[in-house]
Amino acid sequence: MRWYAVFIKGMKEQIRDFWILAMTVIMAPLFIAIYFLMVETETPVYDILLVNQDSGIQHDGKQVNLGDSLVFYGQLLTGSSGVSMLHFRTEINREKAIEMLRQKQAEVVVVIPDNLTASVLDTSGVTSTTA
Repeated sequence: MRWYAVFIKGMKEQIRDFWILAMTVIMAPLFIAIYFLMVETETPVYDILLVNQDSGIQHDGKQVNLGDSLVFYGQLLTGSSGVSMLHFRTEINREKAIEMLRQKQAEVVVVIPDNLTASVLDTSGVTSTTA
């Protein structure tokens, strides 16, 4: 029965401070609506530069280059739908890519190292081919 008395006392205080209650109830949905409108108007797009330095390896009689695969799938993601947040571009020169990053023409530069395929496939003793 004590909870009932506490509830009644709380209701009396809320009625006494009606404007605080009204502002609390009105302002919360208002801020949510304003935030929704801010987020809805601008969809971020991030430009990612891929610098492929992977030379690939000869594995089981086939030329394997995982760096080329990463570049291909990045371009596939960019071209598949116009609503993608990530826009992949390729650059051959690492220094030029870093300069583009400094000039804010890209948000991220991903440099694919020259031994990526050999490291991933863990092929010690397999000859590396140069491109």
